[in-house]
Amino acid sequence: MMIPMLVFSQEEENTNQSLISNNLEQNEGYQSDSYDATDKTMPNQYSKLDLNQADAGVFQEYFFLNALDIESIINYRKSLGLFLDIYELQSVPNLDIEKAKMLNLYFKIGQQRILDDLKNKIKKGNHYLLFSVNQSMQLASGYNKSLISESGKYEGSPQAILVKYNYKYRNEISYGFTAEKDPGESFFRGSNRKGFDFYSAHLFLKNRGILKSIAIGDYTINLGQGLLLWQSFAFKKGADVLQIKKQGEVLKSYKSSNEYNFMRGVGFSMKLRSIESTFFASSCKKDANGIVDTSTGFINMVSSALASGLHRTITEIVDEKIQHETILGMRFSQKRNKHSIGLNYVNSNFSLTKTIEIKPYNLFYFKGNNLSNYSVDYAITQKNIHVFGELAMSNNKSAAMINGMLIAVNKHLDFSFLLRKISPHYQSLYSNAFSESHLVNNENGFYTGINAKGLNGFQLNAFIDLYKFPWLKYSVDKPANGSEWYIKISYAINKKNNLLVSCNHKYDFKNISEENQVMKNISQQERYHFRLQYDVDLKDIFSFSNRIDLMKYKIENQKYSEGFLIYVNFKIKNILKKVNTEFRLMLFDTESYNSRLYAFENDLLQSFAVNNYYGKGMRYFLILKYKQSKNLSFLAKWSNTRHFDKASIGSSYNQVSNNKISELKLQTFITF
Repeated sequence: MMIPMLVFSQEEENTNQSLISNNLEQNEGYQSDSYDATDKTMPNQYSKLDLNQADAGVFQEYFFLNALDIESIINYRKSLGLFLDIYELQSVPNLDIEKAKMLNLYFKIGQQRILDDLKNKIKKGNHYLLFSVNQSMQLASGYNKSLISESGKYEGSPQAILVKYNYKYRNEISYGFTAEKDPGESFFRGSNRKGFDFYSAHLFLKNRGILKSIAIGDYTINLGQGLLLWQSFAFKKGADVLQIKKQGEVLKSYKSSNEYNFMRGVGFSMKLRSIESTFFASSCKKDANGIVDTSTGFINMVSSALASGLHRTITEIVDEKIQHETILGMRFSQKRNKHSIGLNYVNSNFSLTKTIEIKPYNLFYFKGNNLSNYSVDYAITQKNIHVFGELAMSNNKSAAMINGMLIAVNKHLDFSFLLRKISPHYQSLYSNAFSESHLVNNENGFYTGINAKGLNGFQLNAFIDLYKFPWLKYSVDKPANGSEWYIKISYAINKKNNLLVSCNHKYDFKNISEENQVMKNISQQERYHFRLQYDVDLKDIFSFSNRIDLMKYKIENQKYSEGFLIYVNFKIKNILKKVNTEFRLMLFDTESYNSRLYAFENDLLQSFAVNNYYGKGMRYFLILKYKQSKNLSFLAKWSNTRHFDKASIGSSYNQVSNNKISELKLQTFITF
């Protein structure tokens, strides 16, 4: 792989990208500048963990493992004794061979005794420094000072700048900082006279006596099944039907440049025998839409939180960090043998009262300046069956519940089931549970999936999800129901060639009347999404992917709106032993936004995106990765999107008076 010691090996990169793209594209778009998968790095020989010392919490950090995989590894170790060789993982019952190979990248047998003391742990880890800058070549109208009102002008330059430093030794010590400026934000002037618009820093320690972990600075918290709080990377519905359970460490360091979904303060976990306790406190200023008191001229309320992190215009700058958020929480859990139980509590307090314009669909949304949530979560494993769930309550005495089950019949057949019941009155602020809606409230549903592997390279993944909304929701002015099913058949022709066919169908309801109508017409809508994909992988030489997506969208009593997307993707590896490159050419043609299509796109280090495409156009990108030396690498990405049916792109001060957008990204990566 191009970048030494930190970035994925080629095998690891391909596997992770496949898992991410197949799961996130089902969720209609996702963007991240730093996702948890990139944090499983191999900076040097000391970073590999001892397979015989790893517990369930360590394995949960590797998102390609599900709960049954983890139980299989632990049970194998208990039954047959410690692993004698890393390749023994391929003998673990019910563990996929590809997953066993992935674990070889992260684990070894035995530890280096020389590193037992803290002094050596501080010296023998890996430092990395990342510089990144990118800019769109076609500037939005916000940069044109003569064509727009003062309130819409961008204060800063069009470049995005990112600086990251991090030190890490295995999973025991991590410290570092992040500094970021978005396009249009000022830099060492205006509202950002101290330089960057966003700064973040963290210190994270693990296994320090009775302290299992301690976080100082910025960190994330993950509780239960996400009904109260889940701030790390996690899937919902996707092609991997066994990834329905959320799992991961409760307390994690934070290294992203996202300016909203994190804690800032102190958190620590203690473990005594089978009891683990976690306490955390956060005090942070967040962006929000402020409401001015006309009698005093000061902001005394907010209408909504703002998660974009953009501070380019006067309006965005006025709303910057006006809401002071204080969060206190705790978790007590016990794990014995094959069962665990946890008790969770989170209290959120705000300096400014939140209010909203009352409409029927948001009648039960959170209002006020204090919210408390409680929950109990559990997990039970009995042979090849894993049962899990969480029951939660908010301080308005409304409840939410998730219960799930994973069954591994054998190496060739797995099943998953999940039942959810979430009250319309239930309120939570940082929840990220398995649900159809973005907001975790007002939803009941039942999900079941199957994963079947044939003997001749065939694999079947399929799920069906039935759900209903007991109360109104945004754009649906009545209680409604819906369903979704998905089926994917893949065929490994040989080790180098793979064929994939999938179909997804979704049915639900939406308002279709004009905005000025008092009584809305509610009509059924349905979508069919078909995919055909062919992949060729020649390991360290060349890989090729060809995809065709077809979309059919229909509103009741109207004709179908159709669309297609086709791309070819090439990766050429180890050119002159120093350069890796990736190129994609894509064409898309859809009749409306409703028939839009999504595609996962690889980016430079620690970033990816799942973008949507509609209308008529094309896109291409080229990525170059050049390794100057063992510890120094340079990366670049050029992308261009052209719309054949538009004279301009965007609106208001985000409008580009052109039918194309080109972007250049540059990175320098240093390890030492």
